[in-house]
Amino acid sequence: MLQVPFYQDMADNRHAQVVWTCTQATFGDANIALVAYLIASLTARSLAWLYPVSRRTLLVYLMVGLLITVFFEYLATEVLDRWTYSAQMPTLPLIGTGLLPILQWLVVPLLSLRMTQLLYLGLRHKDRK
Repeated sequence: MLQVPFYQDMADNRHAQVVWTCTQATFGDANIALVAYLIASLTARSLAWLYPVSRRTLLVYLMVGLLITVFFEYLATEVLDRWTYSAQMPTLPLIGTGLLPILQWLVVPLLSLRMTQLLYLGLRHKDRK
């Protein structure tokens, strides 16, 4: 919802339509994270690659997520015309992908992975008592 001003006409749409659009985007983002996690798991040969995490596996996770994000943003904005960036959206040169979706992919998944690691460590500590 914080990104609404960066998309054309989103601020002018009915509230219910904006909520629905953002809900769909959230499910899309969750699927991107799941696919990236599973591909990283193949690289690590383990579904439990978060602790300890290797740089290589983390890099695979981030790169897969970034590539999927860029692909779907391109598809949505250039091919399917599902949404348009407003003049406020900073875009990457050459490919024109919005900077905010890319930053979102970097920030949110890294925070989620870290929170999952901390939860895992907390549960392991609790099991030892």
